[in-house]
Amino acid sequence: WDWIYGESPSFDIQLEKRFDWGEIQLLLKLKNGKIEKAWAYTDAMDELFIKAIPENLVNIQFDSKEISFNIKNIQTTDDRKKMILDIAEWLKNKKF
Repeated sequence: WDWIYGESPSFDIQLEKRFDWGEIQLLLKLKNGKIEKAWAYTDAMDELFIKAIPENLVNIQFDSKEISFNIKNIQTTDDRKKMILDIAEWLKNKKF
């Protein structure tokens, strides 16, 4: 609903990946080499873990290793940890 009818974010970078548990889409707005704002969307049945991602990316360098590190360290339940680690591993060596 937010994407279609509500806020259509203005972003600079769009990253997408399909995993066995669902697809993730990260939208990043950059300023001076740092992430100024972030959005995360998923079609996963368990979407609650996704809400922690944007707040953990704001004000960090736009660097794949730093992004991966911040996502990997999100505190979550054991059943959601695999999804967080999947996302962190995907982004760890991504070339921007």
